[in-house]
Amino acid sequence: MTGSQKKYYEELSPVWCVPFTGKPLSYETVFGNANPVTVEIGFGMGAATAEIAAKNPDTNYNESAA
Repeated sequence: MTGSQKKYYEELSPVWCVPFTGKPLSYETVFGNANPVTVEIGFGMGAATAEIAAKNPDTNYNESAA
């Protein structure tokens, strides 16, 4: 991680990251709704997923870094 990436991870992960608990994940709890979920596994910074999500507001998107 670059210095900037580390800084923003530390600042923003409490807001945007789901902590690992070892228990099954409830997307209804995470997103606060029962909309369908698309899991994007990628190597980028999430820009493409953000663009797709903006065009599909009735679908929840989960970006997972590979």
